[in-house]
Amino acid sequence: MPPADRLGLVVNLARPNAVILVDRVRMWAARRGVTLLFGDMGFGCPPGEEATTSLAEMGGKCAAVVVLGGDGTILRAAPLVAPAGIPLVAVNTGKFGFLATAESHEMEELLDDLLAGALREEERSLLWATCDTGPRQALALNDIVLHRMEAARVVEYEVRIGDALVSRFAADGVCIATPTGSTAYSLSAGGPVLQPTVEAVIITPLCAHTLAMRSMVVSDHEVVRLRVVSTDVAVHLLVDGQVQGVLRQGQEVVVEHAPHVLRLLQRSHRTFYVLLRQKLGWAGTAGE
Repeated sequence: MPPADRLGLVVNLARPNAVILVDRVRMWAARRGVTLLFGDMGFGCPPGEEATTSLAEMGGKCAAVVVLGGDGTILRAAPLVAPAGIPLVAVNTGKFGFLATAESHEMEELLDDLLAGALREEERSLLWATCDTGPRQALALNDIVLHRMEAARVVEYEVRIGDALVSRFAADGVCIATPTGSTAYSLSAGGPVLQPTVEAVIITPLCAHTLAMRSMVVSDHEVVRLRVVSTDVAVHLLVDGQVQGVLRQGQEVVVEHAPHVLRLLQRSHRTFYVLLRQKLGWAGTAGE
C-alpha cells in the first residue's frame, strides 16, 4: 500500500490564486507531517519546488494525487493517474468545478478528511479512442468528439455499433460521452444527463441537419465506430476538448470502454444531485 503520509500534488499555475493555495497546502502538510510530491503535468512547479516525478509514475509512491485547478486540469490529470490506480482528489480553482471534490475555501477540511479516510470513492469510466491518425490510442474521461474544422461546411458521418449500421447523417460533428461527460458538451447539444456510475455511453449528434436524429444511450460494452463518409474539409478528433488528430474522408475512429477507471474521491455531502442543483441550476422542490 502507498504510504498515507505522502500525497502527490499538481497545480495549475495559470490560476491567479494558485501560489496562495500551494502555500496553504505546504503549511497544512507541515502541521500533519505529510510529504508532498510535486507531479509534472506541463504546468511547471511553484517557486522553490521541483517536479518529483511524472504523474503517471506516482503509483505506489503516494496515497492520492491532489489537483489544484479547474475541470480542465482534472481532465488532463485523469488519463495519467487512472492507469496507475491512484485516487484523485481535486480542489476547484476554476470557474465551474463540476468534477472537483471541494472549493478552495474548504481545502484544509478536505485534506483532513483525506488523511482520515473519510472521503467517498467513485469509480468513473473512461473511453479509448483508436484511429489511423494522431496517437494510436487516447483516453477520455468526458468525451470523444469529431467536429468539422471549417465553418459553413457540412460533414456526413456514419455511426456503427459493432458491425451494425446505426445511421448516416449530415452534421457539424458527433460526440461520444461517458456518464461523467453527460453534463458537459453532450448536454449542451441536447443529450441526456446520466448518473456518473451508470454503465453506458451517449452518442450525441452535433447540429445534425435532420429532424429525426437524437441522442442515443448504449451499453458501454459496445464498440462505437464513427466514420467520415463525405466531406471536402478535414475533421478534428477531440479528446476531452483537446485536438488529438485530424480525419479526412473515409477515415474512422473506434471508441470503446477503457480497461481503467478513475478513482475520484468525493466528500459525503457533495453528491451528484447537489452538484446538478448548485452548478447547473437543476430545478429543486419549492422552497429549496
